[in-house]
Amino acid sequence: MPTLALQDDWLISALEHLTAQWLQSVMATSLPLLVANKITDAEFAAQLTSLLEDRGLITPSQQKNYRSNVTQALKTIDPQHPAIPLVALSTETYRQLNDIQRGRLGHTQTKFISSTTAEQLVGRATQLLSSAQWSEVGAGLAVLIGRRVSEILLSRFEPHSAWSILFRDPAKKPPELAANFIIEIPTLAPADIVMAAIAKLQRALKIDHLKADAHTLKGAKQKINQRFSAPISAACNRHFAGMVESREGRDDLYSHLFRAVYATVAAHWFCPPNVPEHNFKAEIQGHFTIAADGAKLPNYSARANYDDYAIGTADGNRDGRLGIKLELRGIQVIEAFRPQSDQPSCLSADPAIDPAIDPAEPSSAPSDACSSRLSNLSSKQQPMSQPKPSSLRIDGNHRDRWLELLDDICPDCSNQIERMEALLIWAETQLDQDDEQEKQANQQANQQANQQANAQAQVVPELAKTLSWLTNRIEILEAETRSLKAERDQLVQQSQQSQQSQQDQQQLMQLQTENQRLRTQLNQTQATLSHIRSSLGIANGQDPATDSAAAARPTATKTTAPALIDVPVDAPEAVVLPAAAKPFTDKPQRDSQASTAKVHQIVDALMSWNSAQDDPETMLRISIPIVKSIGVAMGASYQQSIQQVLKERETELESWHRQHMLGVRHNASVQNKAAILQQVARDYLGLENWQEVR
Repeated sequence: MPTLALQDDWLISALEHLTAQWLQSVMATSLPLLVANKITDAEFAAQLTSLLEDRGLITPSQQKNYRSNVTQALKTIDPQHPAIPLVALSTETYRQLNDIQRGRLGHTQTKFISSTTAEQLVGRATQLLSSAQWSEVGAGLAVLIGRRVSEILLSRFEPHSAWSILFRDPAKKPPELAANFIIEIPTLAPADIVMAAIAKLQRALKIDHLKADAHTLKGAKQKINQRFSAPISAACNRHFAGMVESREGRDDLYSHLFRAVYATVAAHWFCPPNVPEHNFKAEIQGHFTIAADGAKLPNYSARANYDDYAIGTADGNRDGRLGIKLELRGIQVIEAFRPQSDQPSCLSADPAIDPAIDPAEPSSAPSDACSSRLSNLSSKQQPMSQPKPSSLRIDGNHRDRWLELLDDICPDCSNQIERMEALLIWAETQLDQDDEQEKQANQQANQQANQQANAQAQVVPELAKTLSWLTNRIEILEAETRSLKAERDQLVQQSQQSQQSQQDQQQLMQLQTENQRLRTQLNQTQATLSHIRSSLGIANGQDPATDSAAAARPTATKTTAPALIDVPVDAPEAVVLPAAAKPFTDKPQRDSQASTAKVHQIVDALMSWNSAQDDPETMLRISIPIVKSIGVAMGASYQQSIQQVLKERETELESWHRQHMLGVRHNASVQNKAAILQQVARDYLGLENWQEVR
């Protein structure tokens, strides 16, 4: 293959077409060898086949996506690269795989959700938009506008109407087509709420570094989906699993929510009844191409992927209703299906006909549209002061009723024109009254709606505040519980030691009493022995035999006496306690002010750390356990000081957490919390013993 004039970043652009990390790693070595002609096209293709088979990818259906990715990478180098035919599957193989896919879709069974369930689904999704967890906000938007997180973060959205927004620069379209690609998306919640949630998510999830690493829009979309899709999918499963049934063989609800379920609910609510449902779905999901003259050409090739969900009734049939909310105040048909002109006039004038009711020529009854327009006629539209020669043709069967009605309206009128004028004046009066009543009813309805909206606007923040307070309170109580358990264990140990000390004291007293008793007996025995010796006349001058016999007895007595505990009776008791029984002494009182100051330093350091992070999963929500983990190394682990500081800064921290979308369960999803805490201790607090932080 001839050497190509490639740009410096050609390899990066090529690798971005490869979705699998293991494939990127191998191609990062193989593609430069291929471009440098160090391996042939056939060798490159053989290496790819061997690689796929080694990973257990044997069948064409298993290899299809990976071969397609490599083909796109080769086209980045040269659209006509000679290795492409060797890498890509044959046309016949693709046809067979597509036939299998169509057959699989053809056997898909429709899953029904009721109209009531759709309302509940949307209600829960709307609540998620106010969550402090970015994954829950993304899950709510997946339901309400049917877009992936990559489209939300990379595309532009603009408000359009009360219940629709404009979707510009879709990430799924090539850049040359996306520039002029605009879709009006109906929103399942008020558009202003949806726009605020989109802006919040775009602020919270910083993707500049992902876009810089990707170099292309497609690569950025892949990196964003790989980075953020899994947490949003988990949030969808957590909040909507009981409402929507998953597809066969799939456990993930995320793709279904933003694809099929959104389109189904949107058509049920907003599709005009005279528009085919599949046309409406194709329009709001952008399944069309732009012709050379700017016309939209619908593309129904993906229709089968979106028709397996439908609104159903309680008896298991299709509901079939479309546009059930189009009559509600503020909701309009999207512009793609909005009528372009008004209906034609329902009255025809013929100056050649005498202005009288002519029963001789019957005509068909007016259409519904004409009846509606007739109800809006006013005196300005039909001036009666200068009548023009015209006639109204009615069916002959209604002649008598017309004449009776005209006579009742104006019995004193002398001709038909006066009677008709009186009829019109009466009709206009009735219409004006009806308009006034309708206006009053609308005002009352608006007032009620505003009151309800204000009530909800007051209740929702209160509920959020209450939930936040309860969550923080739970954390505090859990920490207090752990502290009390530790104190309880310590007191139990001290109590056991105290009981042991009392037992030792009692034993000592018993020994002293026994010693006293034995000493008394000894004195008595010695006195008796002395008396006996005096009675027997034993003295110092006795013969040696007697002395020997007498000497033997004192010797025996002296050898017996030391066996007793020689404790003077009058001496004070001197008790030496074992080490375990030393009296408990209170620890020195902690320096509360110094500990509080250190806790403030830890909180400030954590806020500085979080503000410097681009990745939400390297941020930490500031809580008692997090502060205490660092406080142990600083000598600021005193529970009451930590609680006091967090209580003082509760409003500041709650606002800061909501700004960065760090919910109460955020820390549970953070990997390597210990490493992050050690970095904060080392780099933001300057602790030399930062390695002690756990």
